Amino acid sequence: MNISSREGLYRNYCGEKPAQVLGQVLKTNKTLMILDISGNSIKSEGLEYMVQGIVMNNTLASLRVAQNEIQGSITIAEVLKTIVVEGNLLEFDVSDNPLGDPCIEALAKSIRAETTTIKRMLLMNIDLTSESSINFFPVIKSIGKLKSLRLDHNDLNKDEARFPLEELVGRYSILVHLSLTNCNLTDELGVFLFRGINNNRKHIRTLMLSKNKLGIQTSIEIKQSLEVAKIEVLDLSYNRINVSIYMII
Repeated sequence: MNISSREGLYRNYCGEKPAQVLGQVLKTNKTLMILDISGNSIKSEGLEYMVQGIVMNNTLASLRVAQNEIQGSITIAEVLKTIVVEGNLLEFDVSDNPLGDPCIEALAKSIRAETTTIKRMLLMNIDLTSESSINFFPVIKSIGKLKSLRLDHNDLNKDEARFPLEELVGRYSILVHLSLTNCNLTDELGVFLFRGINNNRKHIRTLMLSKNKLGIQTSIEIKQSLEVAKIEVLDLSYNRINVSIYMII
């Protein structure tokens, strides 16, 4: 079911009462597989009303709650943990909601990766920073079935993100598709990212790195990745890579 909308004249709205009703419907429904309620001005309380219906529904495989008004808090961290850990989802999209570091940190501490069924997660523009990546990325990596991850439009430009990025794609990671578009990645961070890939080599097939600040040093690591890893799609558009990369490749 798709009831998503965007800014404009024809805008769906899921307030407190509709959220309660939708939560009750999800508890008893036995056929719904996809629910997209993006862009419905859902607030934190609305998601709280729906959480039990989401985890009790055995057929719901994809939940998209992007572009709403879900504010980060310890309570919302618990709600998100319940959805991720206790639900039966294969895809979860909570992009474009201002979760912030405290919520993300709390979520990282509460997720039990071994019970998570999710294979595709979209966490674009959730106010994830280099600081919260320290605890969050190892947890994400440990989700045994997660194959696709989108982290676009989060600011990861500080040194704290170096080792978390390396670990995210490094040894024992099973990620196949990773997108870090417009994450303010510096050349140094790019080096650590590709070193992680070079230590793994087996899994990453698609890597989207458009609109960052990758340069000459990253180019050297890219050369090795293209020689030893199994990358099939690599997007480096709108970076600071000059002619050197073409000479290296």
